[in-house]
Amino acid sequence: VWAYHPWLGMYCSAISIWLFGQTTFAAVFPTGVAGVFSILGLYHLSRKVYPKAGMARLAIIFYLLSVPFTLYMRTSRYLGISIFLSILTVICFISLLKNSRGPITWFCVSSILLFYSMYSQFFGMFVGFFLYTVFFVRSRLLIKKLLKACLIIAIATFPWFLKYFMAIQGKIESSYTATLGEVYEHSFSASLGSLIAFLAEINSYFFPFLLILIWILVTSFKWISFELTEDKKVFFFI
Repeated sequence: VWAYHPWLGMYCSAISIWLFGQTTFAAVFPTGVAGVFSILGLYHLSRKVYPKAGMARLAIIFYLLSVPFTLYMRTSRYLGISIFLSILTVICFISLLKNSRGPITWFCVSSILLFYSMYSQFFGMFVGFFLYTVFFVRSRLLIKKLLKACLIIAIATFPWFLKYFMAIQGKIESSYTATLGEVYEHSFSASLGSLIAFLAEINSYFFPFLLILIWILVTSFKWISFELTEDKKVFFFI
């Protein structure tokens, strides 16, 4: 069983091909639908973080002009679906923070689907959730609900993680070595190099990091006020 890439995107494409036939349209249809919903989800998330519609529209403009977004949403791979589920999971997390007595169903469902669409995004996002909870969450009721949600998510994902994902690590290295034609290096320095490469791509195609420095300089002036609300804290941690 090939488990290095999650199965959700593959099954969505398979179902679409079963419904519409073996065509390019059928293969990319699930990703295209996920792309449309990700636009709507990002607008909704932006309105949660910044109530002004202008900021949400600006976020959508950045999103639509992103080269990776254009490429990912036109392929039949798992990336487009995972992007939509990432946005949906953040929305559910913020909603849970605002209403600690509300149900955790949607947060659990979106998180489980995110895991089965892309492992790295799932784990990276939950690191952000964990750090935010440690530094900012003071409600015992909310902490209990988050722990309950994490337990449900772990029960639904751990069998796959244990039986397949962990068991094929050696096979992944040999597969990459055969594909690349060179020895696959799995070390801290190699991982750090990959991280730097990903950050360079983000800087080039999605969001110039220079704007962060400009934002820090502008907001450092005393005559400019910037209220860091709870939603903005979550946004920055993620």
